Amino acid sequence: MFPTNPKTGEMTGWREEVRGTDFELSKDVSLGECSKVIGALLTPALADDIETWLTEVSAITARRSETVEEGALTLVAYSSRLGQYPADIVRETLKSWSGKWFPTWGELKEILDARTGPRRSIADGIARLMAPPPAPKKDIRQLKRELHFLEDDCVPFDLRFASREEQVEQMAARILNLKSEIATLERDA
Repeated sequence: MFPTNPKTGEMTGWREEVRGTDFELSKDVSLGECSKVIGALLTPALADDIETWLTEVSAITARRSETVEEGALTLVAYSSRLGQYPADIVRETLKSWSGKWFPTWGELKEILDARTGPRRSIADGIARLMAPPPAPKKDIRQLKRELHFLEDDCVPFDLRFASREEQVEQMAARILNLKSEIATLERDA
């Protein structure tokens, strides 16, 4: 049995990070709908709600003494960071905080990352499924080889039965096309 944090009940000492969720969807499932649902589950809370929850935690835990300005700065700093996490997870984490002291950002971040990881992984998986497949990467060496053959007047197989005039015209067009494609690939590399 792993040790748990008495403040939160969470396991301590290690966190399993969720990455690269793979899943299959049935044919009647809409990826657009899945994306909307997971998007709703990742929606952050409003700043006012977060500040209310933080104020509640502050009222029930011990804190070091600080000025009003320091308290306001802490509230803004925590609120902006907590605004990057799903509302229900932030609310549950803050509402269930049972430590004697106000939580450090490190404590909250560790818990929030562990609780949010599966949702973000699913959202990434859905985004991968919705993304168009990457264009096949062209082998620049193959393109250069073809260019050299054409520049040496080697007639491509598909043109070998065409008239010489047609061969020259199409080879010139291919040479220009290959040079342009090679230049683009070398620029992007």
